[in-house]
Amino acid sequence: MRHDGGGLGLSHNGSVHLERLGPPVSEVILTGPIDCVVGSSARALLSSIREADCPTHFDTQAVTFIDASGLRAIAELGFCNGHRPVIIEPPRILRFLLSATGLDQAVTVVTRKQKNSVSASDMDSISTSDEAETSAAGC
Repeated sequence: MRHDGGGLGLSHNGSVHLERLGPPVSEVILTGPIDCVVGSSARALLSSIREADCPTHFDTQAVTFIDASGLRAIAELGFCNGHRPVIIEPPRILRFLLSATGLDQAVTVVTRKQKNSVSASDMDSISTSDEAETSAAGC
């Protein structure tokens, strides 16, 4: 299921794509600018993700911009079923927003390499070490 942002004749290349609907996990790929247009489209996935009742992983490595409405969409999708969301490869702006809002304490942030080498049950322990690395790097 693919939802591309757009409207009002503006050139807008942001998109949200449900790559896989779990279990064991649901995977959402976000690309380009993630703002209120794409955020609204992302909410169309809410009922499907809620019904899957498994953790949601967000691949954000191709996100070029994200504002508060985009972050809200991630939070709504990620927390809709009570599981801790996983953010894969967040760009600098997303790391900043997660930190500024305190959501960095409620999500697990991983690199693609970590995601591929660690089981879903071990994801919680990764977030603590990543937060220390992120703080030390000034991200």
